[in-house]
Amino acid sequence: MLSRFITVSTLLCDLFFINLSDGFTTKFIPSSRSKLFEPLHDNNGREQEGKVRLIGSIPDLDLAIETLNRKGFQVVQDETSKSLFSYRWSPAAGMLQLVPETSQQLDDPSVSAPRWIPVVQDQENVFVKNGWAFLDTDESEALSAFDVDAANLEGLYKPKWGEEQNKSTRNSVLSSIGFSLGPMSAEQIQEQARALCDDLSREVLLQGKTDPPGRKQTNNGYDFSGSINNVADGIFCCAIGDSPLFTTAYLSVSTATSGWLSFAASVEGHILHIQPDPGSMDQRIEVICAKSKCHLGHYFGREEGYCINASVLNFIPAVQDQSGTGQAAVDPIVSYRMWETIDTSSPSMRLLDTCLSYQRQQYSLVLGGGCFWHIEHALRRLPGVIETRAGYAGGTIMDPTYEQVCEGNTGHAETVLINFDPAILGPRTLVDCFLALHDPTKVRAQGKHAAGTGQYRSCIFVPMNTKKELNQIVQAALDSCQSQLGKDLSTEWSVMSTGDQDWFWEAEERHQRHEERSSVEKSRNLSTLMPQQWLELYGRRSDSILGGSPETLEEDIAQMRFMI
Repeated sequence: MLSRFITVSTLLCDLFFINLSDGFTTKFIPSSRSKLFEPLHDNNGREQEGKVRLIGSIPDLDLAIETLNRKGFQVVQDETSKSLFSYRWSPAAGMLQLVPETSQQLDDPSVSAPRWIPVVQDQENVFVKNGWAFLDTDESEALSAFDVDAANLEGLYKPKWGEEQNKSTRNSVLSSIGFSLGPMSAEQIQEQARALCDDLSREVLLQGKTDPPGRKQTNNGYDFSGSINNVADGIFCCAIGDSPLFTTAYLSVSTATSGWLSFAASVEGHILHIQPDPGSMDQRIEVICAKSKCHLGHYFGREEGYCINASVLNFIPAVQDQSGTGQAAVDPIVSYRMWETIDTSSPSMRLLDTCLSYQRQQYSLVLGGGCFWHIEHALRRLPGVIETRAGYAGGTIMDPTYEQVCEGNTGHAETVLINFDPAILGPRTLVDCFLALHDPTKVRAQGKHAAGTGQYRSCIFVPMNTKKELNQIVQAALDSCQSQLGKDLSTEWSVMSTGDQDWFWEAEERHQRHEERSSVEKSRNLSTLMPQQWLELYGRRSDSILGGSPETLEEDIAQMRFMI
């Protein structure tokens, strides 16, 4: 950020020269005298006047034009006029930077323009903003004449986002609280960047640019220019990827006086610190989003915290309102197994939980296919599973006990109620995994696998209050499985006429998450698995696939990988 300055005293030498290119020399008169640049001259001493166009946003346009005029350039503002060179403002360097791709290729190789032009008239001998300095340690002479090569390298932002940068982490990664950390491909990032509300947001996120000082408006239109005492509670998400990064509980009081948003801390594990190269003139620690790998701002240690560009964030208020100009959402939780271990009583986690509750979708299915200990244990490892409860369903007796069900006279099956987020775990994927977990063709005339009565029979119950299309999805999954296996399925399925409170009865507490509480399972890392990983571990048949065909499997996995 431009708020970090290095103080450098006045240059002690009388004058020095800047070699711009072969054939051109610009003489600089240091700060003890006038602050003017002499015009450009060619090899024969003839004065040259190059036409220059300024592109993009310039913080002080009048000063930039005055500087270029003094340097011997004519600034062209008419769109129809031709120019030889184009310059843009570089927030990272605080100077005008030559834009080669928009500058004309001249026949005369001796005619060129400087790649960097400082605008601060009182300090042309040394540029001190942003931690830049072009003097040696005792300030007695320039390291080089504005060290153009070093400045050019320094001003070129090196993106960390995109597939090329994430080759080493192609597998999905989850944060410690259960959110996706990508990686996102370059195509995904660019697609979301095109949908952003603000051009500045794209430039900062993708190109490492900086918000103008004092501009504290988020990508979706929330303004934080005032005192933090008047700020509504909420969370800040990355405008690309929607990963939650900060909350208002982390806002620093210095936000009111700083030119940018300041935070004392971040959501754990959701941002990355990029250490500067040892030889770099800019020794700030860059901050990027851990999921998208896009630029956010800089970190200045525990005392000063984070200095973040508002344009890279979307604000999600804890109390829903319409004061923002753009719709935004927070990335849904992928692993509720991990989220449920978090202390949501802390201010920041409580805000995050509140914001998630507004957008969380929840579908429910009741599934049975054997001992409910094993069914619950396996299905809880799928992404997007919010909650599970082992219980009894499909029988005629209200609120049965385990002993009554085992006697075989209740008609109840051992089942598991699955509450899941369809934004992460599609209903079709869940049903496909369930059908792969057991043999849906197995049926016996009597006993635990008996059709219609056995406690281990294959069954699916759809609560009445779920989405209507869920019925069609279940039927399509059953049809595909039967076609794949070439056998009739024994799986019975029913749409229940009431909510689950009248036909699903929770099992005794000793049966809930039984295998997770066993001594063997406690010692294992029961991480959330991608569906394909899950099938490799829990699929009973070697030909177990999602969607009933290899083509559907590929589509389902691609979508799941994007979400996770």
